Amino acid sequence: MTGTPHHPNLFVVGAPKCGTTSMWRYLRGHPEVFMSDVKEPNHFGSDVRSRSGLTSRRAYLRLFAEAGDARIVGEASIGYLGSRDAAVEIAAFAAPDARLIAMVREPIGFLRSIHNHFVVRGMEPFEDLGAALDAGPERFAGRRTGQPALPELLDYRAIVRHGEQLQRWLEVFPKERLHVVILEELSREPARVFRDVLRFLDVDDSYRPDFVHHNAARRTDRRRLSRLINAPPMPLRRVARRFVPPGLRERLWNQRIRRPLFLASSRVADPEPIDPALEARLRVELGPEVHRLAAVIDRPDLPALWGYPAPAVDPVPH
Repeated sequence: MTGTPHHPNLFVVGAPKCGTTSMWRYLRGHPEVFMSDVKEPNHFGSDVRSRSGLTSRRAYLRLFAEAGDARIVGEASIGYLGSRDAAVEIAAFAAPDARLIAMVREPIGFLRSIHNHFVVRGMEPFEDLGAALDAGPERFAGRRTGQPALPELLDYRAIVRHGEQLQRWLEVFPKERLHVVILEELSREPARVFRDVLRFLDVDDSYRPDFVHHNAARRTDRRRLSRLINAPPMPLRRVARRFVPPGLRERLWNQRIRRPLFLASSRVADPEPIDPALEARLRVELGPEVHRLAAVIDRPDLPALWGYPAPAVDPVPH
């Protein structure tokens, strides 16, 4: 793969809570790979770009200024996969060199994890997953919540449609440019799955990082502090944007302030158990999407791996 230090050619596009932080860290240690210090620059995807997105092309390219002679120059932004614009924008920017890594997981586990992620950070007012799902479009009309920091990621029924999302990317990129990682397989067989990633990138596949799980689920009893840490007041953000360069701003805030404060005010813990009735309802509701994803990524074994039955087939009339 070709590329320059100022022109990334690898994009880890999401999904959130599917191991993207771990993959970003694993790749950062490879001698032939440069991953930007800033995770989630969210430069592409103008339809869903969050308030923390790096909009300046010059500032974005500065993230890769120290890539040197790395063969693979990349970044990881969880917002890209669900965006309707990111694929086209990345293709216009980086094709034909661009390669993509998408990471997915069993959808009910995904919903539990991302819902817990926003609850703990004070961004999700509905602590019950069922209530958050049932809030529906009213939350986006501003009638049932305040101003969520990342409203597009609170549309749980939209962001869980990984089959639909990947199909959209494959309408822009050829299939050989997209490598899909299943989180459950990465957790169970990290060496094998990561070796497949390195082969996809055409770099030395003998490299083995320390396969530590990063960005584990957490809980906190200090929700107001979490919201302040993760969604600072707008006046403070305006001052920072005006006087602090984007790359430095991200490093200072995320690595030196936000993350240490959040870790100090929370603890590692699994999400709350899901109500069995809700789980049964979601398994029926999400079954078709699981089968769609399996077809899109050529993994017919995926529904069985995740415990979803084969779709019902109408009997053939005699």
